[in-house]
Amino acid sequence: MRRAGCGRKYRPGGSRDTGGLARDPKLVWDWYAWRRGLIAHAQPNAGHHALVALARCIPGFTLVTQNVDGLHQRAGSTDVIEFHGNIGRTRCTREGLLVEETMPAADDVVRRCPRCGAWLRPDVVWFGEAIPTAALERRVRGGEAL
Repeated sequence: MRRAGCGRKYRPGGSRDTGGLARDPKLVWDWYAWRRGLIAHAQPNAGHHALVALARCIPGFTLVTQNVDGLHQRAGSTDVIEFHGNIGRTRCTREGLLVEETMPAADDVVRRCPRCGAWLRPDVVWFGEAIPTAALERRVRGGEAL
């Protein structure tokens, strides 16, 4: 499948699952670097802004989203539960901990965890993975922070 502007072929799912990372980590990082580039140029739309306005009118409003692009936060939403993670964050494949660094650009070497040496990956839910426990538990408690 050719994606406009990415210059490489990506199979659906092949760049978005743990198997894809194990087979070709550079391909996965290149695909996510391309997506992050697209997101960097995107702007929140009227729907994002409407949710910010709604939150101002409803005390305790919590926004639950499947979006991984951070556009809700860029629009001004402050209490957001990201069910599918956030493409701008990076985490360790072994320990699951967030790593304070940005994802490498497409030409960079795929990074490893500074603590344990395992591959790093985007902090998004891939095919076959469960919703992160903290997000699910927070939603069940009605948005209340941990």
